[in-house]
Formats: sequence, C-alpha cells, structure tokens
Amino acid sequence: MKICHFSDWHGISRKLPEADLYVCTGDMLPNTKPPPWGIRWPVSHQEEPFQRDWIKAHVGEYAALPASRAPLLIVRGNHDYIDLAPLFRDWPGLVHEFVDEPQTIKIGGITFGGFRGVPPISDCWADECTERVLKMKCEALYPLDVLVTHCPARGYLDRCDDGDLAGSTAVRQYLDSNKTRAHLFGHIHESRGTSYDGLELSNAATTVNIVDLERT
Repeated sequence: MKICHFSDWHGISRKLPEADLYVCTGDMLPNTKPPPWGIRWPVSHQEEPFQRDWIKAHVGEYAALPASRAPLLIVRGNHDYIDLAPLFRDWPGLVHEFVDEPQTIKIGGITFGGFRGVPPISDCWADECTERVLKMKCEALYPLDVLVTHCPARGYLDRCDDGDLAGSTAVRQYLDSNKTRAHLFGHIHESRGTSYDGLELSNAATTVNIVDLERT
C-alpha cells in the first residue's frame, strides 16, 4: 500500500501524488495574528470562527489535491481548533477523521488507529492533554498496524531546534510495547522526515512523505 502522508501546512495547499491512501496528521489551518506582546494567545473563541470562515473560502482547492480517488484519514493538530473533515468535504474518496476518543479503521487489510492530543505546550493550544490522558488513549486502542496522531513519540523524530524532545512518553511506551508497524505524525517541523528501525516512522510536518506498507 502506497501511503501519501502530509501534515502541518498551516493554510498552504499543494498537489498530492497518486497513492492508495492519503493520511493528514493535522495543523492544516492558519491562525489569527498574535495580539501585542503580553496578551495570551491563541484562544478558542477567536480561532474557531476564524477557521470556520477560512474553510468555507478554501474547501474547493483542497478537494482538488489528490491524484486519485483513494481514501483519506485525518487527525487534527494543536493549531486546528475545529475538525478538519469539512475542509475535505468534496474529497473524491472516503474521508475518516480520528476524533478525541481513540478509533480504529481497516483499509486494504491494514488496521489504522488514532486520536487527537499533544503533550502540554502552554495550556492554550488545541487538544493539549497530560501524559496520563495520552496513555489512556493509547491503551484504549485495539492492536494496530499503523498509529496516526499529530504528536510524535518521545525520541522519534521529535527534536526541536533548541535540542528539547517534544514527543509523548505515553505514545513511545505504546509503540515499544506493541507490534505496530508504522507511526504517522507531524507537529515538530524541524524533525520532519522518515526513518526505519523495525518501525516505520513518518514525520510529514510542512511536507509530503511517501510510506510503503505491505498489505496483510
């Protein structure tokens, strides 16, 4: 299965290559401009209407992204204060959005599972939650082939420019304890890319990655 994985476009769109499945791991929407220094930002009551209006203005161009009628799996990111499915309303294939509660879906003999949520940042971004909550979400998933989240696992393509690791310890524990074949995510722009060490990792922040998985 050829998977086209994209993430963290923050309002920019581009054409996507032909694939058997498309996976979007969030931060697709722009945000309002920050207020003067010292004022807390962002806030949901400001971002939500702004992003709803932005989707209405751009839904057509996002429907034209794919080069095939393959399904699309989505999970939103911490910059997305509303669900992303409306952005892809006219997508030519099946669209499934992973929500706050963990979910699984089987496509082409491969089981995908995912949920929203990122480790704490500053207590004002969307879907921030504690490691305890992230651990509960991981434990609620059935056995998976592919995990789909916005946040990375700690130590897996999650290093920031300042050297800090921004991934989730709960997600890392889940991956290390299960026979998951791949993890698709975004969030940390400076660590975008792919790697493989018995586990396929794809951080598609600000870009497009192609992941090939054998069908079971």
